[in-house]
Amino acid sequence: MAFTLDVLKGFPFVKPTGNTYTFIVCLFIAITFWLLNALNKPYTTQIQIPLGIEKIPANKILVNQPPNSILVEVSGFGFDLLTFGKVASDSIKLNAQKLGVNNQPVRQTLLVSSQKIYEQITGNLGGNYTLKQVLLDSLNLQFDVKISSIVLVNPDLKVETANQFTVEKISANPNFVELTGPKTILDGIKEIKTDYKVFNKLDQNLTFDLPLVLPPNIQSSHKKTAIKISIERITEGELKLPIQIKNNSDSLKLVMVPNTVSIKFVAPVSKFNQVSSSDFLAFVDFTGLSVENKRVKIEIKSINPLAKMISFEPAFAEFIILEK
Repeated sequence: MAFTLDVLKGFPFVKPTGNTYTFIVCLFIAITFWLLNALNKPYTTQIQIPLGIEKIPANKILVNQPPNSILVEVSGFGFDLLTFGKVASDSIKLNAQKLGVNNQPVRQTLLVSSQKIYEQITGNLGGNYTLKQVLLDSLNLQFDVKISSIVLVNPDLKVETANQFTVEKISANPNFVELTGPKTILDGIKEIKTDYKVFNKLDQNLTFDLPLVLPPNIQSSHKKTAIKISIERITEGELKLPIQIKNNSDSLKLVMVPNTVSIKFVAPVSKFNQVSSSDFLAFVDFTGLSVENKRVKIEIKSINPLAKMISFEPAFAEFIILEK
């Protein structure tokens, strides 16, 4: 009572007395009895309830996203309806097999009527409730065959090194993962990429994790992969290569002037001594070339991926026809 009077003192227009306190207590009791009486009456109302799908055959997968909840009309006593949402969230699961999903290795599309939904909800609802109707015309469910496939992991990287450095190797661990999901999607997946990442002026080795980018409805044996970027210092070298002749007519005997070309290349320091003239090919192509044109372009092809050509000279050579 002292607490109530103290509260009332905060209102200047109220003068707490014994009668005031009695009035408040009586008002509280009246409201309580009114509420108890109201909750003991039957009501009909609309409630949004969560919806889930269960009992999907092991070789099938749901590929479209049905509504997370549906609107239903239920009747019951007020007390019961207050707890309906909690009961419904724990029990309302549609049985896929009862809806017609089978284990045949074919894609299925089902148009589930509100009557079928009504029958399953009524059977699982329990409690002192009456389900009046499901306020949904139909439910579209699409199921595909579930398969697994092992695919390559492709690190999606853009790596630029600092001067005098090169990328020796980029590796992923694991470099293969097992994907599980709808057959119509997995049949078109040959590799899976990581998140995109950019590195500039890299001059040292790096090891880090990157998440895998998975399409919708696809599960992976791994969510991420460990990436290792190996960086190595490079050095420059020079070689002389003989110029070969391609697509020459059998009736022509040609002499190239000059008959060699000088190239400059770069290679990792640890592999530099392994680079030789056999790692490059210098040639001129006579396809479609007129014999009146005595000047032909020199082309260079690198055979060893560790050795990168940076320049060569001369760019052109002349030829002399010795006999026809």
